[in-house]
Amino acid sequence: MFDPETRRFRQVRALTEVSRELAMSWSACAIQEIVVSAARRLSGADRAVLLLNDEGERPVVRAALGLDPALLAGLRGRPLPSFDEGIARALPGAAHVVTAPLIAGDHVSGVLAIERATAITDEESWVLSALADHAAVALAAAGQEVSLELPAAAARRPAGKAARDDMAGSAVDLSERFRIESALRDREDRLRLATWAADVGTWSIDLETWIDTRDASLNRILGLEERETTQPVDDWMSRVHPEDRDAVRAMTDRCVLEQCVYDIVHRVLRADGAIRWVHDRGRILYDQEGGRPFLTGAVVDTTELKQLEEERADLLRREQQALAQSEKDRIRAEDANRMKDEFLATVSHELRTPLTAILGWARLIRDKDLGPERARQGMAAIERNAHAQAQIVDDILTVSRIITGKLRLNTVAVDLAAVVEAAVDTIAPTARAKEIELCVELGEGLGRVSGDPDRLQQVMWNLLSNAVKFTPKRGRVTVRVERSDSQVAIVVMDNGKGIAREFLPYVFDRFRQGDSSPTRAHGGLGLGLAIVRHLVELHGGTVEAESHGEGCGATFTVALPLQAAPGAAREGPPPAPQHAALEGGEPTPLSGLHVLLVEDEPDAREMVAFVLEETGARVTLAGSMSEAMAVLERQRPDVLVSDIGMPGESGYALIKHVRAAGREEIRGIPAVALTAYARIEDRRRALMAGFQQHVAKPIDPSGLVRVIADLAGRS
Repeated sequence: MFDPETRRFRQVRALTEVSRELAMSWSACAIQEIVVSAARRLSGADRAVLLLNDEGERPVVRAALGLDPALLAGLRGRPLPSFDEGIARALPGAAHVVTAPLIAGDHVSGVLAIERATAITDEESWVLSALADHAAVALAAAGQEVSLELPAAAARRPAGKAARDDMAGSAVDLSERFRIESALRDREDRLRLATWAADVGTWSIDLETWIDTRDASLNRILGLEERETTQPVDDWMSRVHPEDRDAVRAMTDRCVLEQCVYDIVHRVLRADGAIRWVHDRGRILYDQEGGRPFLTGAVVDTTELKQLEEERADLLRREQQALAQSEKDRIRAEDANRMKDEFLATVSHELRTPLTAILGWARLIRDKDLGPERARQGMAAIERNAHAQAQIVDDILTVSRIITGKLRLNTVAVDLAAVVEAAVDTIAPTARAKEIELCVELGEGLGRVSGDPDRLQQVMWNLLSNAVKFTPKRGRVTVRVERSDSQVAIVVMDNGKGIAREFLPYVFDRFRQGDSSPTRAHGGLGLGLAIVRHLVELHGGTVEAESHGEGCGATFTVALPLQAAPGAAREGPPPAPQHAALEGGEPTPLSGLHVLLVEDEPDAREMVAFVLEETGARVTLAGSMSEAMAVLERQRPDVLVSDIGMPGESGYALIKHVRAAGREEIRGIPAVALTAYARIEDRRRALMAGFQQHVAKPIDPSGLVRVIADLAGRS
């Protein structure tokens, strides 16, 4: 089936596996069973038997396979006259019997015999002899070999020769001794080859002289010249890895003291500096002449096995890490999904709450004959709740710009004291309504910070509104601003609800709220403090929250660096827009202006037209781009005010057509983009498309009038 080279390779590999198995076994019974099983498997025999000398140098059947149970029971453990007699009794009527002596050192300690239907080949005979040599070494290490003399008949028979019934022992003459010695040398050569193939080296330490004898295979494992050597045991210790030497010395001392098995896994240093893992096993044996003790054992190179174990452990570790990370990701995803659901529910609630007031008052004003005072109250509620809705939308857009990294600062030198005072003035009416005392403490020489005044006022307003919201009636909110070295600290303190200790680490997280249940006492999206943190960090500062728990109030501290900024200093808060008068008895800044208003939403179109007409403008209405272009073909408006998002074609398409028109007076018409697309990038796109101004919805009527007046040169 296989070519000779392949067959030989398979035999050596199989023998190597058996050798490793024997090297790992120290029970005599286990070794005997391994030997007969391997002999039967490697040779394809029908029966196999192992005979070993007992203490009286008499052969005894120790292990067998394929024998009749009754026959085996009658032979096992009973001394026999000779090896030949034992084989003849164990394998009666055999067609082909082949034997191989077990030779340890210079004597025969047993015989391994097999029987099969066909004759055995030379290669199979060599494998059987090598197996017998391995068995002799393993049994010697286990303390099983006892015989020092050669039973003549067994030793005289060459390996592979069939047993005969007339094999009778006799004295060994000189020529026969020479032949036996030659056979011993041949067995030793085969044993060396087997240990070399199995990567097993043997050693023996004389415990009286502490001289170590290493065979060629062990020296090869150590990267030394492949020959048997004798040297002091310290040479071996010098080749043990420094980190393992103490453990090897301790194992040696314990084995000598307690007469126990020497068994340790450690590293050795090869001559080339490489590190190898070995499994070192041995035990104390005594020679039969004077009882001289020897610590004898074998070394198996287990580097590849160790590497496989480490790779398997590393793979298992990485799998466990991946599973743990997957579990963390799953929990994080579930938390994010839950927070998203809670946020959407909160947004829905926060939008519907002001809508209730807006729609309710609008219907009452329309359907009921309300008195002037009640009507003004309703209109104020509508305006207040509309502003609340606009603030919600602004917060969501601000967070969106923060997340996408599109939030930009318009940095100038800012008078921080003026910003703080403006924020306090803004929140003062709400504080007075709750009878909350607002205290402002401004330090001396605060200087200016480099920042965006609009965003800094947003930071202050968010902190103050948060403090006022969570402070009960007749409470106290304190704002303290002080300079320390190269920074300014803004501290906002209240004696209100406080923050639970378990929630404090998450107080600046987006969408996080201390109480997101339907029964919560305070509204909001949970975005205000997250916006504060991001805006402060964009200014190069830090913000911290402190609270001793619920009911103990809270303190927020913002630290901003003091540094000069290019450009003139902003002395106060962002200037409030100039309100154009809409009352009939006051000036009409748009008097005589012709405005083309393009808006697809009828309600919004009518409201804006009313605002512009109330300030003196003449307004032409268009609901789409096509209607607007038709008006421009007949008329020449002074100003174009156009929505961006419209069905069909957008305001971007309209301004593109206007700027490409053939008439000069049309191409140069001033244009305002009036749109609900309120992001910074939306404003930039509108200006790049050809609009001169961008006004975000919902509009401030007076602000829109001022923008149009500026474009018309009437500011």
